[in-house]
Amino acid sequence: AGTWEERNLNTWATSRIK
Repeated sequence: AGTWEERNLNTWATSRIK
């Protein structure tokens, strides 16, 4: 974790789940 990809995927996943 730390790269923009991980952060982007995390944010995208959270948005999808919500």
